Amino acid sequence: MKLKEFQALLDEQGKSIKAEGRDGKLIVTNNLIVIKAFSKDMPENFIEVSGSVEVHEGATLTVPALQSVSGWVEVHEGATLTVPALQSSGWVEVHEGATLTVPALQSAGRVDVHKGATLTVPALQSVSGWVEVHEGATLTVPALQSVSGWVEVHEGATLTVPALQSAGRVDVHKGATLTAHKSMREAWGKNNGDMHGNVLYCDGMYSLVKPPVSKAGLTMYAPGCVGAPYVVTNGEFWAHGNTFKTAVADMEAKRCAHIDLDKKLDEFCEKFKPRVEYPVADFYSWHGLLTGSCEAGRNMFASRHGINLDVDMMTVESFFELTANEWGGKTIRMAMERMKK
Repeated sequence: MKLKEFQALLDEQGKSIKAEGRDGKLIVTNNLIVIKAFSKDMPENFIEVSGSVEVHEGATLTVPALQSVSGWVEVHEGATLTVPALQSSGWVEVHEGATLTVPALQSAGRVDVHKGATLTVPALQSVSGWVEVHEGATLTVPALQSVSGWVEVHEGATLTVPALQSAGRVDVHKGATLTAHKSMREAWGKNNGDMHGNVLYCDGMYSLVKPPVSKAGLTMYAPGCVGAPYVVTNGEFWAHGNTFKTAVADMEAKRCAHIDLDKKLDEFCEKFKPRVEYPVADFYSWHGLLTGSCEAGRNMFASRHGINLDVDMMTVESFFELTANEWGGKTIRMAMERMKK
């Protein structure tokens, strides 16, 4: 097909798609966005998209000779895309009820599959970003050997990757199923703190981490790659977080969940001394530990009172005055009485 005829075909989707010819080959120089079926088949000399390919709801597209997509390939609900010659792409996302068939695809930046979607990628061997299988979805990638980022399988989802031997992080949610290579399943361990190279197992998740650092009685692991979490342990309880601070807070919450209220009150009174200012963030965490208040509720309370959780300081007396008659006030008043003794 000649360039002029190809451009006219693309114009059926609107005037935004641009094409050019190079040595008899046809190339889309920006994004190929398809909202309805074309009147003719895609030509055999159409081989490249410099931007992304997006097939919208209910549309169908077959591009028999397309070999590379620099951006993403996204197939929306109920749409169908078949690209038998495509070998590489950035982000591949298949939405609910959509179908994407890419038998020659060998590498991708990211793979994202939603419930009821069908993705066929029998030759895919490596993903430089992450693989995410959403709730209730199923994905089988028989040749996949490595994922540089993370693998996440949500509740009720199934991911089968029998050749997968390495990943930056693996997160398998409740009710999800992950089938991977035996060497990864066995060597990476099943007990908190098990290490395989620089991969740490903790609370059902494998994370690529840096060597541990000890501080204030805690062992801390920094992320070994983009997207991996921080991991903290006191030797008994383990936790993840997007920062060291959130990981420590989560670990402390787990620890406190296993001790009775009297001991929590004793620890609170030991930590906070009268007429001494402490970071508001410390009281924020302890309110949750003592009363079970949720993060959303504490955030709303702070906003209502004009409290900056990052910089403000407060005495324990001010904390009592603010919270004694709010949600969880009965426990706060118990702490007040305990501190007077």
